[in-house]
Amino acid sequence: MSTDTETDYTQLTQTRIRLVHNVDNDGGGQHTEEVFGVVEVVNAANEVMMVREKGKAIGFLVEFGNIVEIEPQAEPVKVLKQKVLKPITLGQARQHLLDRHEWTLEAVNGLDDHQAMHEHDEIDHAPLGHTHQDETPESEGSADDDASQAAE
Repeated sequence: MSTDTETDYTQLTQTRIRLVHNVDNDGGGQHTEEVFGVVEVVNAANEVMMVREKGKAIGFLVEFGNIVEIEPQAEPVKVLKQKVLKPITLGQARQHLLDRHEWTLEAVNGLDDHQAMHEHDEIDHAPLGHTHQDETPESEGSADDDASQAAE
């Protein structure tokens, strides 16, 4: 992105950025600093913006004239993990197939509880968004991820 005074920095408000800017030294002179953060506020009239550095609670001001380089950064993609659910019981199998495995009402209503449990046991859960296992110390935190589990 250009760094001249004609640039409309207001478009960067609430945007993740990589900023390279000049910083005044205590003894005089300047050095260049690279910062990753978020543009909190832009005041175009005073040619200044507030940037909050990643991991910091308080932002700092940057004059437009001190900006060497500024570029928006892509939002990081959240990595999803497989949820660990309690094993389903005989009475929960039909509802679970309907809610979690995209079975139709017609198909689920055509099964009794034993058939539904058998159909569920045949499903390979490895590539799915959930798996079933008894609570262990490793999975205690994920048991509360699905409070509606008891209804399934």
